[in-house]
Amino acid sequence: MALGYDEAASVKSFAEVEFSPTERLGGFAQAADTAVTQESSTEQRIIKQAEIDLLVSSTPDTQVALADLAKRLGGFVRDASTYERIDKVLYGQAVLRIPVASFEATLSDIRALGLRVQSERVTGTDVTEQFADLEAQLRNARAEEQAYLALLGRAGSVGDLLQVQRELSNVRGRIEHMEGRKTYLENQTDLATITVSLSEKPSLIAPTSDFRFVDTIKEALQTLVVAFQEIVRGAVWIVVLGIGIALPAGLIAWGIYRLYKHSRR
Repeated sequence: MALGYDEAASVKSFAEVEFSPTERLGGFAQAADTAVTQESSTEQRIIKQAEIDLLVSSTPDTQVALADLAKRLGGFVRDASTYERIDKVLYGQAVLRIPVASFEATLSDIRALGLRVQSERVTGTDVTEQFADLEAQLRNARAEEQAYLALLGRAGSVGDLLQVQRELSNVRGRIEHMEGRKTYLENQTDLATITVSLSEKPSLIAPTSDFRFVDTIKEALQTLVVAFQEIVRGAVWIVVLGIGIALPAGLIAWGIYRLYKHSRR
């Protein structure tokens, strides 16, 4: 039975409302059949995504150019970040959401912002069938909701009323879940996602001061003297500690030997 509960147990109570089973269920069956057989006019739905890695002359300037590009095309920058690594090179990343109709044109404009495209990956996921199935399920669920609303206004006993309310609550929960899923798919297919990674071209680091040969030799000699002093210091410590440990150990060993010889006599 389309109502989702035992018809045999409910016929008697619904009969008390004085409308026949055909009258009770006819509206629901007709609405559901109409929803199932209705031709879908769903357009093609494809989730488009791209990842592109650019070598650029200036990461901050390119970040600004990406934001301007997204705004000009009716999109936006969802996330953006800039960071510097130990190599002193400035890196960045930006995630753009762009109208899907401008996807290819946007990729072309992004490539033009870099000195070189280091890598690029484009993917497309066709969710047309999934979207069409979801729309059909929504139509069925809404038709079911209307049928329960009609029964709700004509239920006679308290038991009938509570049963219909429970079924109505269940179908509305399903509708909310499906509407949320539909909204997500619409967002993912209406706007393409492009993740742009940026890295600057490494530049030669200029010396911070003038090179002086004599001063460099002096610094090297000073370092050598300090190193020699540390070696001598270490050797002295080893000798002193060695004597300090070996002398008591030798005395103890000599004492044990003397006791052993004395006991053998």
